[in-house]
Amino acid sequence: MIVTGYRGGVFDEDIVRLANTCSSFDEAWAHRPLTVDDIRSLWFESTWYNPRDFALSVVDGKVRGYGWAWISKDIGRAFICIDPALTSSLQYTVVEDLLSWARLRLEEEKVSVVRLRALFEHGLVHRLLKSIVGNYVEDYPATLMVLEKPPRQTIPGEYRVREGGLSDLEGIVRVYNEAFSRYEWFIEWNIEDARKWYSRRKVIVFVAEHVEEGIVGYVDGEVMKSIDGSVNAVIATLAVKPKHQGKGLGKALLSLIANKLWSMGVDRIFLESVEGLEPFYGKLGFRVWRRYVSLITHVGSLPQKVITVVEYG
Repeated sequence: MIVTGYRGGVFDEDIVRLANTCSSFDEAWAHRPLTVDDIRSLWFESTWYNPRDFALSVVDGKVRGYGWAWISKDIGRAFICIDPALTSSLQYTVVEDLLSWARLRLEEEKVSVVRLRALFEHGLVHRLLKSIVGNYVEDYPATLMVLEKPPRQTIPGEYRVREGGLSDLEGIVRVYNEAFSRYEWFIEWNIEDARKWYSRRKVIVFVAEHVEEGIVGYVDGEVMKSIDGSVNAVIATLAVKPKHQGKGLGKALLSLIANKLWSMGVDRIFLESVEGLEPFYGKLGFRVWRRYVSLITHVGSLPQKVITVVEYG
């Protein structure tokens, strides 16, 4: 059974368990465990959340998988999370059901192409999607990278870099939207959602200011106890306004936060590089660990099973 229209409720604990399981398929140290309060605040109560884009696969009263299907810049995007403890046959059933729902959802929006997020290359989700989806092209939109040693700190003379906080959110959100709007995965960020994000996490932020324009770049990261119990740090976002890129500002921000995180005694520091920026991070001491992979295919190549769809509540 597929359940749609979910806005939070009786399945929240099942969803959190699955979300953490999906994140720990391959690299448990690279993920901070989510809590029920996290998904309620950062998913279901966020302004971007559309319950039509989210579905649950419920088997015998328990959530065995969930899926997202939405539109971004005229292309469909989808993601499937399943319980790896299921038998192989039930894994296939759950994935086929969720992909069949995703097909219906995307056909409603009249898009013809979908990008299926498959997590890490050669991982469980990747293998399942390849065995179920027909014709596809593989794409590698991001890379998990790990820092070997902290980079040397440098700051371009025309900028001032300082630690930031909640009072800087307006400038941070503006930088984020200007820096990332060219990517197909981009969803516009707003101050309300940014405040929820930063208020729930113990995030370290550095902002770069230009004497005339104010905040033109920022970087944020956090120390976390990962799903496997190790203590690691993630550099979550590095963003510089396009006009100020290529001047060494990104390197300056990254070096400052990396050295700050190293001083806190973490086991490792990692980040997720968007495709094409791996050489930039490589020069600063990061090395490629694993690649994320997506399958790009026609919506009509997704399964078309007859499924039972129930509206939550």
